[in-house]
Amino acid sequence: MKIDVVDNNLIVFLNSKKFNVDFNDKCVLEDYFKNLFFELNDFGYDMNGSYDIEVFIGDYGAVLEISKTDVYDYCDAVDMKISISKYKGFLFLVNGNIGTLINSCKVYCYNGDIYVLPNDVDFIDYGILMENCSLIYGKEYFKIKRNCYDISECFVD
Repeated sequence: MKIDVVDNNLIVFLNSKKFNVDFNDKCVLEDYFKNLFFELNDFGYDMNGSYDIEVFIGDYGAVLEISKTDVYDYCDAVDMKISISKYKGFLFLVNGNIGTLINSCKVYCYNGDIYVLPNDVDFIDYGILMENCSLIYGKEYFKIKRNCYDISECFVD
């Protein structure tokens, strides 16, 4: 799990090993998010109040944009409104050294930036990507995928 704070919102990335949820079963989904909020509390985030959660799903996991919509000063209750985004997919914007890992990825160029989409990486390599790349998802993912150039052949051994 990777957690970022952007504009007072939590951005939580859950890899596919951590995020295996049946979105058609409301009870399972509620239990999953309840346990996730307990875990976020353990990391030091005060997770009481009312939240909007937008879920972006990709091949390697999910990104949760968690926005607090109301604060409950009188109790430790949590209310959640969960929506699943129609925008599915991820790219990784390379902003560090990923070494030879680039050879096992589709490589794209857009506006002078390098983006990668892993073909088949293990858990360790995935961690390297998470440490050295920014995760791109949602509308931005589709804008880049529509307009980028595939330059993968430039990185073949």
